[in-house]
Amino acid sequence: MPFGRSFFESWVRPPSDPGTIVITPAGKSAAFAVTELLASRELVFFLAWRDLKVRYSQTFLGVAWILLQPIISLVLFAVIFGRFAGLPSDGLPYPAFIISGLIIWTFFINGALNASTSVVNNADLVSKTYFARLAIPSAIILSNLVDLLVSFVLMLVILAWYGVEPSWRILLLVPLTLIAFVAACGAGFFLAAVNVVYRDVKHIVPFLAQAWFFASPVVYPLSLFPGPVHWLLALNPMTGVLEGFHWAAGAATDPWQAIAISTVSAFLMLTVGVLTFCRMESRFADVI
Repeated sequence: MPFGRSFFESWVRPPSDPGTIVITPAGKSAAFAVTELLASRELVFFLAWRDLKVRYSQTFLGVAWILLQPIISLVLFAVIFGRFAGLPSDGLPYPAFIISGLIIWTFFINGALNASTSVVNNADLVSKTYFARLAIPSAIILSNLVDLLVSFVLMLVILAWYGVEPSWRILLLVPLTLIAFVAACGAGFFLAAVNVVYRDVKHIVPFLAQAWFFASPVVYPLSLFPGPVHWLLALNPMTGVLEGFHWAAGAATDPWQAIAISTVSAFLMLTVGVLTFCRMESRFADVI
């Protein structure tokens, strides 16, 4: 072939020869992404430890902020919803009712919100090397478990202050925390992927978080609503978790139906989050 226009076009445009084989990257399946994430668990732990160090290094309050945040929220909610609005608390002192739901809600929403910007915040890492990118939002959510453990101690102190003795029900908090972790991962994966492509998502997420808070039984019990609509409210994956935390703290409620429905909803949310992340991941390096 002479060195001229025909030679140049053969490099710029692929030939239309039907025998030509075009190699394109295969889409990553959700199963492969989860397997890849599990195989990268050491990376997840390292990124979680890095997030903890960055979050609390060179801060005035440091780890004390973990306690200060729920205490301030507890005082405000107890005054507004307990004293003025007079919301019921299913037999618990209202501050004890509030703190039992507030600690797990804070874990969930902080994990989802921080995960939503995690991929964008690690743009250099994403664009320069390949790794299981689900590890980034997973590590952010995992690091919030440390805050939850500290807040759990605060909850025990407040329960003791109001004369509520913990019982064997407290053991239910472990599987309930797992459900909340699954829900946070589902929401975090979805928002992290969408936020890479559509940067205005970060402005919408805070309003979504506020609406989600009032749609969840954090400051009110599920018994406030008629029984027939409980299953509808339980489609919110945090409804069953919150009702379970209230029950574990000593509230006179029946959380089992809500827990069952919310568990299914949490895993459905995780599935949607992983699928969305996998579908958009191939575009990350180009648009980030």
